[in-house]
Amino acid sequence: MRRALLKDYKVELSRLAGAAGFAVDNPIFLSQLNKASEEIHNAGDWPGVVDRFAFATFDGMVTLPGDLERIMGIAVNGHPVQMRSPWFEFVQDGPGQVNDFSGAEMVLDRGESCTFRDIPPDSGQYFLQVKGRIDERISGVRPKIRVLGYDEFGDWVRTEDVAEPFDGIDIEIDGDSTEKVIETSFAWSRIEAVIKPLTKSYVQLWVRSVAAGTFMISSYAPRETVPTYRRYFLPSISPRSAIASGIVMRVRRRFFPVISDNDFLPITNLVALETMMQATQSRENKDADAYMKFRGLALNLMGDEATAYRGPVAGPTITFENGFGMSGVDHVQ
Repeated sequence: MRRALLKDYKVELSRLAGAAGFAVDNPIFLSQLNKASEEIHNAGDWPGVVDRFAFATFDGMVTLPGDLERIMGIAVNGHPVQMRSPWFEFVQDGPGQVNDFSGAEMVLDRGESCTFRDIPPDSGQYFLQVKGRIDERISGVRPKIRVLGYDEFGDWVRTEDVAEPFDGIDIEIDGDSTEKVIETSFAWSRIEAVIKPLTKSYVQLWVRSVAAGTFMISSYAPRETVPTYRRYFLPSISPRSAIASGIVMRVRRRFFPVISDNDFLPITNLVALETMMQATQSRENKDADAYMKFRGLALNLMGDEATAYRGPVAGPTITFENGFGMSGVDHVQ
């Protein structure tokens, strides 16, 4: 699919966005554009929304970057691997929880995480480090990143020696000193959430221990403020191993709103965008008939574009296998 920046479509979209059009400097314009883009994005697996990526894995885990939503298909070392339903480990007469490296060739959903690698669950002491890349100071003051989680003893971390106590701790982002790193005074066992300010460059989380050395557990993009990443477990990957290549996936992108002129548009079908902007405006005007009419037209336009792009290619079929099931239903995948 073609790629386009906001500035490439801005004038045309603003002219035809509504009944009278929105001026390019009208704050309503970006709001309506992002609403329309998100509605189209969520309505189908369009070319450009679904794409092909290669990944590395740590300890049998694959963590998607923040701009990717979910895996739709996966191949490991050239062989397709079955995606299991989120209910796979919970159905009656099923396998139960799969947490070991059994060698079974399957992919299990592990929900969301705020880092791409966990602190190892052993008896070592792991001190958290925050690393900046460039000077992030504003009026001479370093911004801070808030980290929430558990210390090495399993106690929830709180900052209580302030006027307004809060969960977690605030750590300065040091991108201006020679070391460019700030380390916590105590060890951690698990990180549950991160709240980060908008920054000019990437901010990294590392952990350091005497036994395991120092290694990175996450790298946050400038625009990320509450990072969360989809994670999957592959029991066929041996523990403590890192596969740098050989894992190829079909992945669906997450929607991110456009903010500036040089942001890439998530949907580049100009006519479909125009039509869906008319639909969102009709919905806000409480005109349900006009909303459904314009929405249907927009999605038909997207469907036509997808057919032209893919050509006469059949999609994957749903298959059922014999095996344990639920209430007489064949094997739940």
